[in-house]
Amino acid sequence: AHDVLGPHSPLSRLRAAVTGLEVGVRGRSYGGLTISVGVAVFPDHGGDSATLLHEADIALYRAKAEGGDRVCSSLAATRGD
Repeated sequence: AHDVLGPHSPLSRLRAAVTGLEVGVRGRSYGGLTISVGVAVFPDHGGDSATLLHEADIALYRAKAEGGDRVCSSLAATRGD
């Protein structure tokens, strides 16, 4: 029962905040920044740090593959891993 994906979760608020940033580099302004986040939660998605890191990495690449600018959680519990 971890709210890692909801619209009011800390990670979703961080994603929204980054989207609103404008960054200046060498006198030029860049907006439209996005971030992709992969999340794995102990013990739901793994019982040790190596497994959690692996599951978060899989979730990150899924977030990127789904178009980026999103937070994705591990599917380990769904897969039965």
